[in-house]
Amino acid sequence: MQYLKDKQHYEDLYDLHTIESCLLTIDSTKSVIEKKTKIGKRDMKISVDGMANFLLYFKKGERYKTKNETIEKWMDRDKKLDETLKNAIFPSYIDCEYCQSELKEESRHLDSILDAKPRVQFFAICKSCERVALIWDNGERYIPKPSLCPKCHADLKTSTKYTENKDTITEKCPKCDYKNTQVYNFEKSQKERESEEAKDRELLVKYRSEFCLSDKEGSDYITQMENMKRLSEMMKESEAKQKDPDYQKARSVKKVTVTELHKILTKKFKADGYINLNFENPQIDRYVIVPFTVQDEKKSRKKDKSIKDLRRIFNFTLDNLNWRLMSDGIEYRMGYLKGRLKGYENDDELAKFIKKKDNKRPLFWDKDGPVY
Repeated sequence: MQYLKDKQHYEDLYDLHTIESCLLTIDSTKSVIEKKTKIGKRDMKISVDGMANFLLYFKKGERYKTKNETIEKWMDRDKKLDETLKNAIFPSYIDCEYCQSELKEESRHLDSILDAKPRVQFFAICKSCERVALIWDNGERYIPKPSLCPKCHADLKTSTKYTENKDTITEKCPKCDYKNTQVYNFEKSQKERESEEAKDRELLVKYRSEFCLSDKEGSDYITQMENMKRLSEMMKESEAKQKDPDYQKARSVKKVTVTELHKILTKKFKADGYINLNFENPQIDRYVIVPFTVQDEKKSRKKDKSIKDLRRIFNFTLDNLNWRLMSDGIEYRMGYLKGRLKGYENDDELAKFIKKKDNKRPLFWDKDGPVY
């Protein structure tokens, strides 16, 4: 037999499972509401329809999301089964156990398609005595276990009668009156199978458009679910920010422009003996980075002391503003000091900086606290 079918076969099978699942959801919803509420038929129908439609929205959408992937897996599985069956080699070194003549293959099949590595079983016939044998692909011979009488446990004698559409297998006990007859009616089985297939086709015709989403409907569902997921993540992120002290501090700082910053620093610097603050051309990208120069007016202040005092001013003046001294520090040359300032427009980025600073060791401790 061939396991791999055309793609429509798998699409029909998947849609049929979707329809059956949706119908089961409707029945289950009706059963639950009937048990837990006592309302009239009209209100019952409204309640069932409302709840079922809500559940079916997600049921149909999730079935659509996994449809193509599932069908590809099914087809890949059946393709591998066909390859396994086709590539199996009949073990020609196995002879008839009755006359030791050569066995020839009549047919082959897979023992169990559910196993990770299904085994191939060959139906073989002896060329001389025409006895049959079942041989596995590894050369192992199938040996049926004897049937025992349920009354006296003697070996049962088996006889088989074949007709065109029916096989009759009779087991008799040679030691007691036990007898068991089993009839395999192929015609009846075929009709039952055809009846089931007809019912499946009716379900597909009747419910496919209702329960199986089109590509547009499925695409819309996926988009809505992604939007809901992003909204949920944004809400969780917002809740986390409300509890984060660093983010709250970032929101509370005063947002000032370059011009305002220059005025604030000029005033602070003048009180500590620094003059002629100058902002150079900014680098504007993800952040606004402004190089600066300033002169130390106190001739008696040495290099290290000048850098330390200026850093202290930056540390405390910028603490409640949206600007920070960059990590490359301050350079001193003959009374000139230069460095770079970074401006934060985004509270999230400033919160990250604050968190990083909280975990960073200070350069030194001043009388007013740590200086970074």
